[in-house]
Amino acid sequence: MKKLLPLLAIFFSLHTYAQISFEKGYYIDNSGKKTECLIKNTEGINSPIDFKYKISEKEEVNILTIKSVAEFGIYNSAKFVRSTIQIENSSTNINTLSREADPVFIQKTVFLTVLVEGKANLYEYGNTKKYYFKTDQNAIEPLIYKRYKNTFNQVAENNQYKKQLWENLKCTDFKQDDLVKLPYKKSNLIDFFISYNTCQNATTINYEKQNKKDQFNLSVKVNLNNASLTAFNDVTEILDTDFGKKTTIGFGVEAEFFLNINKNKWSLFLEPTYQNFSQEITDPKTGISGWGVLTAQAKYNALEFPLGVRHYFFLSPNSKIFLNAGFVLAMSLGDSSVKYITADNKTVQMVDFSGGNNFTFGLGYKLYDKISIEARWYNKRDISSKYTMWNSNFKSASLKLGYTIF
Repeated sequence: MKKLLPLLAIFFSLHTYAQISFEKGYYIDNSGKKTECLIKNTEGINSPIDFKYKISEKEEVNILTIKSVAEFGIYNSAKFVRSTIQIENSSTNINTLSREADPVFIQKTVFLTVLVEGKANLYEYGNTKKYYFKTDQNAIEPLIYKRYKNTFNQVAENNQYKKQLWENLKCTDFKQDDLVKLPYKKSNLIDFFISYNTCQNATTINYEKQNKKDQFNLSVKVNLNNASLTAFNDVTEILDTDFGKKTTIGFGVEAEFFLNINKNKWSLFLEPTYQNFSQEITDPKTGISGWGVLTAQAKYNALEFPLGVRHYFFLSPNSKIFLNAGFVLAMSLGDSSVKYITADNKTVQMVDFSGGNNFTFGLGYKLYDKISIEARWYNKRDISSKYTMWNSNFKSASLKLGYTIF
């Protein structure tokens, strides 16, 4: 607990700092003037009504609102355009669905997120899963989709968006059956608009792809481990042994799976790691045991399987810090035990070590999505739990150097 409090303090200070991530971008004001600047890339930027910016790193931070900005963007990441749109306002809760098939609109001026740009553009209003489109012939309009309850109290769908796309996005490669099967989902609509722009030989920008990072990383790790071990006998204190601390080298492989939420700031990881500890202690107090002074030999080899969750905080486009926490399952390997040996090399007591499990938490830094360094702590675990008369505490901390292969 004493180690946890400083880590929490570090967490909150780094969290505050990491949220202030200004990236290269631009904005266009109501007169059409484009200004290059640095824009704060915050977690809430999916549906902004304003944004923070500064002209250069040394300049002060200012705020621009939707009233004075027609468009803004962060290069290689996101683009937003102001538009006064019709928003379908019916309930999407299955228990309170409308009885009317026709959409119910309200008018609102918002920043739309550009998903695909070309001869035909696709937009999304925030994270509402409401989509809009624009072509050379028409202004921005909603792609109409609505769930409602029919006269039989069954859930039905108004799929007018399919007719809209069929009538407005003509391509000789498209068949009507393609539209019939087209779901009202972001990924499917993006693919459809890209196909249309390709059919029209138009230059296409897929902003969703630019903003989407790799969903899987595989990394190799080299660990500098500092571990300690104590063994306790519930019958006699004579055999209680503190093996102290020892520094060893370990290695591991980490598989990281990114969750497609919050701009890939959350991930799950599995990191099979080799852990080893060996120490020999001759304890004078064992001289009264009847066997003479005993030498305690501890050897522990294990495969650890930390399974956890990780959260990233971006400092810049190329660097980020991260915090993670997880649960560790361990499996002992080979001759993992503590032996009590007499002066004439006779084993009088032996305790086989098991794997055990515990919790881990860590703090790290990653550069260019390739090189990482992390401090990892593990709470104590009992590796002699299969014995009723023995208890043990195995604790460790690691400094991990990692390289992401892909």
